[in-house]
Amino acid sequence: MSLVAREIANDLLRAAHADAPTQALVIDLGGLDIAACAAGGLAHDIGHAPFAHAAAVRLDSWLAEVSGTEAKDGFEGNAQTLRVVGALDVREQDSAWGLDLTAVTLAALMKYPYLREDAPDSTGTTTKFSIYSAQYELLAHARQAMPEFYPGVDGESVEYRASRRQSLECNIVDLADDITYATHDLQDFYEAGLLDLPELIDELKTVADRLNATGIDGVRATANQRPLARDAVDLSASHAGWFNEDDYVRALRAVLSWLDDIRDSLSGTDPYSEDARALIQSRFSDELGRIIGSVRISRNEAWLEGPNVYPDRFEWHRLQVMKTLSQQYIIGSPAVSIHEQAQLSVLENLLNNLLRWCLSVQSTAQLPVRLRAYVAENGLRDEIKDGAQLRRSIVDYLCSLTDDECVDLQNRLTKLTLPTIGKIY
Repeated sequence: MSLVAREIANDLLRAAHADAPTQALVIDLGGLDIAACAAGGLAHDIGHAPFAHAAAVRLDSWLAEVSGTEAKDGFEGNAQTLRVVGALDVREQDSAWGLDLTAVTLAALMKYPYLREDAPDSTGTTTKFSIYSAQYELLAHARQAMPEFYPGVDGESVEYRASRRQSLECNIVDLADDITYATHDLQDFYEAGLLDLPELIDELKTVADRLNATGIDGVRATANQRPLARDAVDLSASHAGWFNEDDYVRALRAVLSWLDDIRDSLSGTDPYSEDARALIQSRFSDELGRIIGSVRISRNEAWLEGPNVYPDRFEWHRLQVMKTLSQQYIIGSPAVSIHEQAQLSVLENLLNNLLRWCLSVQSTAQLPVRLRAYVAENGLRDEIKDGAQLRRSIVDYLCSLTDDECVDLQNRLTKLTLPTIGKIY
């Protein structure tokens, strides 16, 4: 993903060098730092929970079971990323340790540059935000990298720094994340045997035909049964003025044709052969290149408080269709869902076991070294009780583990046979 962000930034800077109005726009938006885009791409997921989105929702609700500021903030993967980066960023005087990142790089990581309480959907169960309350100063510092205002299309001053708009670098990182998710992830799903081409092609055709015949209102009633139709309904509301029904239908049919062509090209061949793999990589690479090639920068935001960097309208609609295929038809499939349920079971047991462990020890010295460090960082010493600080410490600890480490730790805590004495993460 970092490479995609770097490529988009490079392309935009080349365009700026060749075109005076584009150069002026980049300057008005505070300039463009390629290294910050690449760094944002590398770091954007480091705070995300093990076991992905479903686990993040459970961590959020688990923190909400107790009172306190730490609990009020709950859990959000983007905010956790800034929590980790903020801790790593600090460099003491005369110290060799600490990232000492620029405000531009920090802003590149702030996909949702506001606190939970300031989020547009602050009462939602999956509220998106990039900063916990304890790190508000980090947000204020990062936003200093952005101009207070920039000249809009008609010369009016557009509020920038104090708005909910992303920085230019963050625009690029966010877009690169979407593009990677829609192309590389879909390719990975295909190569893993999780992509049912005939089923997807049939679904694309059905939704395109119905949407073309009846419009948004005609598919609204049955949208919950068809993710692509639900996507159209949701986008028409969240991206009003940019979403277009005709472009969405065209995008559905374009992706259908693209998948149909892949299916025909693979007909009669072993889908897991080297030749098939090379063909798949080529087709997905072409798709990636076309989307990146359509990306532009504009004074006119695509939608309310939207980005200044985005693909052209048709490619944007095509990108949304491909994201929905990955998210709903693959990640939401029974094969993946049962895996997710097993992961959630591991997480639930870990939360209970780690909490019980922390409450039962006579000294924090009995806890795993890494967990002990988080407990200390969150203001707890030998007198440990259930509450926001302890639960935040456990969440910090779990987010430092890989999926496999979580499974291994849970096995050690719950095995009927005693575990071998050895390393604890």
